[in-house]
Amino acid sequence: MQISIDLELPELETVLAALLPAGIELRSLRLDRQQLRAGLQAPMVGACTLTAQVSQAGAGLILSRFDLEGAGLAKPLALGALRRKLAEVDRQSGPWRIWGESEGDRLQVSWRRG
Repeated sequence: MQISIDLELPELETVLAALLPAGIELRSLRLDRQQLRAGLQAPMVGACTLTAQVSQAGAGLILSRFDLEGAGLAKPLALGALRRKLAEVDRQSGPWRIWGESEGDRLQVSWRRG
C-alpha cells in the first residue's frame, strides 16, 4: 500500500535553508520516497533545481546523488560548493536533525516526536 500525505513540517525550512551556500534562496521543495527536488534561486546562475536520491533509514532519510539542473556552466562549481557545505553540516532545530558525511556526498535527516 502507498500513502501520500501533504503536510506542513514546522522548522524544516529553517534547517534546510542553513544547508545552502550563502546567497542561495530555497523557493520550493518536493520530497517523495525516491527523490528530492528543491527549486533554488542562485546568484549568477538564476533559477535552478537541486535533485537528490532519497532512501529511508528508520525515522529518517538519507539524501545522496546530488545534481543541479539548469545551472549551465556553473554546475561543477555550484555542486562543489554544496558538497563542501554538506560535509560541514550538523544542525538541529525542533524535532529535526540534519548532518552531512565527510565528503559531502550524503546527507542524513532525522526527526523525533515531541
